[in-house]
Amino acid sequence: MAAEKKFNIIAILAVIAALLLTVLFMNGEALGMQRTVPEEESVFTEDDLNSAWYTDEATQITLTGDGAEIDGTGAYLQDGDVIIYAAGYYVLEGTLEDGSVIINETSRTRGKVWILLNGADIRSDDGAALDIEEATRVILTLAEGTDNVLSDGENYSDEAVNANIRGALFSRDDLTINGSGSLTVTGGYRHGIVCNDDLRVTGGNINITAKEDGIHVNESARFTGMELTISAGDDGITVSDDNNEGELLVESGTIRILSCTEGLESEKVTINGGVVDVCFTDDGVNAAGAEPLLQINGGELRFVSTDGRDVDGLDSNTDIEINGGTILVSVSADGMNNAIDFGSESGGACYINGGTLIAAGSSGMAEGMSESSAQGNVMYSLDETMPAGTVITLKDADGETILEAEIPCSFNELILSDPALQEGETYTLEAGDHSYEIEMGGTTVRYGSSGTGGFGGHGGMGGRGASGMPEGGEQTDFQSRHGLGRSDGTGEEGAFTPPERPDGQTPVFDESKTFGMPEGTDGQQFGRGGFGGQGHPGMGNDPMDQSGSETAMSAADLRTALLITGASSAVLLLGILAACLMKNRRNIT
Repeated sequence: MAAEKKFNIIAILAVIAALLLTVLFMNGEALGMQRTVPEEESVFTEDDLNSAWYTDEATQITLTGDGAEIDGTGAYLQDGDVIIYAAGYYVLEGTLEDGSVIINETSRTRGKVWILLNGADIRSDDGAALDIEEATRVILTLAEGTDNVLSDGENYSDEAVNANIRGALFSRDDLTINGSGSLTVTGGYRHGIVCNDDLRVTGGNINITAKEDGIHVNESARFTGMELTISAGDDGITVSDDNNEGELLVESGTIRILSCTEGLESEKVTINGGVVDVCFTDDGVNAAGAEPLLQINGGELRFVSTDGRDVDGLDSNTDIEINGGTILVSVSADGMNNAIDFGSESGGACYINGGTLIAAGSSGMAEGMSESSAQGNVMYSLDETMPAGTVITLKDADGETILEAEIPCSFNELILSDPALQEGETYTLEAGDHSYEIEMGGTTVRYGSSGTGGFGGHGGMGGRGASGMPEGGEQTDFQSRHGLGRSDGTGEEGAFTPPERPDGQTPVFDESKTFGMPEGTDGQQFGRGGFGGQGHPGMGNDPMDQSGSETAMSAADLRTALLITGASSAVLLLGILAACLMKNRRNIT
């Protein structure tokens, strides 16, 4: 009986301990406890960012035109090429007129190879100037105050072609470029820089001219802190493997693509900051592949196509998400040129939740922001095509300028968004000598008639019930070409008649003209309005509460809950186990 009493007491104590532990975790903050949240791991390693060099123990390689003098271990000269076969530090300087520096790390002590380009000029007529065949990772540092050159010829040797070498700087493994010096890469055969694995560019002033792609990467490409200029016969920067997967990230720095077919292309394109300026003839930025996503969180971005036809400024096969940044997109009104194109036909959407956007192009196949966008936006289809060089201005009811920009290309469609655009307010859009009134009847409003949407052109379309939108309205027969779709499903007559295009205007493009946004408040946190459409009945559901109340458990809270449950269960089980052991011990004795 005594053993049974002990068993009952231990079991009761275990349950009490489990309950106390649960209460302690649930009220930890009130009791002064703090939860430690691990910091987000940086996408750049210390090796990526560290360009400090101590050359005392490095192998010195002095290029001498047709050969090289090597002072140290880990490298040798063979048939006019410099072969680096061991991990370690190497300094390259001088000129190699027709040869390659080949990194083939085959020593037993596998590791990373650090290369300091200290005023090196390497030219190869029939292969890559710098050929990385094997290495754990190569860190290529551009020495401060130096000019470095890598270039290849127009025709490769059969050996290089069969080995699928296809760039002036070619790497089969991970490659990092950092430092503060300059690097000029000329890809006469195909591409400028090729990396079959992961590429990290964290510094340097890099200029690339290439017959095809400026930078061609298979796995991922990440950029920060560099000055990068590209002139490409095909893509500026493209990232894609055999499965059409890849990641392109711009964290900071400057990327200027002076000429290309497509500017930035990958399955997932993320721009968090920096300056990105692209002149293109197909897509400015294209997210395409298995699960494509274009996400813009910051930066000063400019995408311009002056003479392309059937082009897209921002393009994704599914979703586009804009959370910040200052963005100008300009494509010609000629042809079916879209400033923004996303996979609406396959369920994709385009959300704007922050930042400043001016997108100008053709109304033929135009697509605007999705209704559930959190920030106010307007899509305006004009009856008049405005010439290149037209200045547009968006002003509030007090006459204060919210947006202003000179549009490089002709246009008859505008998509505008800014934190200052607020529902229920009235604004004035000026385009050259034209002036249009805009009433923000919802977070997303459409004026005029456009190719794919026709939003607001032929009567009202009710809210679709998503993201806090009110229930839809009734069908309307109102046929005004300048109607404004309202959240109640009605169309409102336009309050303007665009004047004739003034004579004597010629296309003008002033590259010094910039645009920006004034200090403003955060945008609306949830969509609330419907939009004018083709006179269809409303399709609304009950509004969804998206005012910020917590309705779902975050990943961190879920982990905490699981921890609490696991700890409580462990204490309970330990108590029961101890009681059982004591009972078994009694039976044995």
